[in-house]
Amino acid sequence: MKTRQQIATAIADKAYTILKDHFNGLKPMVMVPCFIHNQIREIAAKALSGPDKWKKIADSKVRNIWVCPNKKCDRSVVSPDWYAGNGTPMCECDEDMEYSHTEIKIPDSKE
Repeated sequence: MKTRQQIATAIADKAYTILKDHFNGLKPMVMVPCFIHNQIREIAAKALSGPDKWKKIADSKVRNIWVCPNKKCDRSVVSPDWYAGNGTPMCECDEDMEYSHTEIKIPDSKE
């Protein structure tokens, strides 16, 4: 049985051949660039990959950023488990802070 990546590559190969055959007779384009083949393969692989999946992440690798509604106070950074005992963060203005966004700690990639 073929893997999804092998199927995606086969789809990209076929599409690339069709494009190359179609465009080779046109000037000044002599042949379809290889990057088109790669783009087609990526699109096909994504289409075959199925729906997104949820993965459990440790609370220590997630933090929520909250900001002052009056834009006067510093932002607040809290972990998800902090809410259990504390609720919405309060700012120095004595107001409930507004949720801004979530950050996830990921390892640095060394490319």
